[in-house]
Amino acid sequence: MFSSTYPRSVSYGPDSAAPNEVSSRRELVDRRAFGKWLAKGRPRNTALQDWLEAEVEIDKELDMNSWSYIARASW
Repeated sequence: MFSSTYPRSVSYGPDSAAPNEVSSRRELVDRRAFGKWLAKGRPRNTALQDWLEAEVEIDKELDMNSWSYIARASW
C-alpha cells in the first residue's frame, strides 16, 4: 500500500512552489514528510512514520494559526 520511498514525480527543487504558494494541507504534509525523510538520511521504509509525524505537526500549526486568527478578529 505505501511505498518505501517518496515519489519521484514530486518536485522539491528550485522550480517548485514557494512555501507561501502551497495550496493544500496535503501538500504541506507531503513537503514536511519529505523534509523529515531527507533529514534522516533517506532511510528505507519510513514513509508512513514520516507522513504521520508530519500530519501531527502540520495540524498543530494550522490549529494554532486558526486560533491566532480568531483571537485577532475578536479584538
